[in-house]
Amino acid sequence: MVHSRTWTIEIRIIEREDEADRAPAEIEVRGNGEDLAAAHSLAGLAGKLLELSRDDVGQFTHGPGRLLI
Repeated sequence: MVHSRTWTIEIRIIEREDEADRAPAEIEVRGNGEDLAAAHSLAGLAGKLLELSRDDVGQFTHGPGRLLI
């Protein structure tokens, strides 16, 4: 039996010029900041999903969950 699920993720990046966290010597490369921000957000989401999965495993094993990735 095959199960299929679709997850839709929307990442909205808002940069305000007066709040941009950029080093003084850094040049602006169009799109690079957005790529980095999206990668950072997805990495954070992946970490949270792994933690949730580990906790779920722990509930079934009645001990600390351990995931091998």
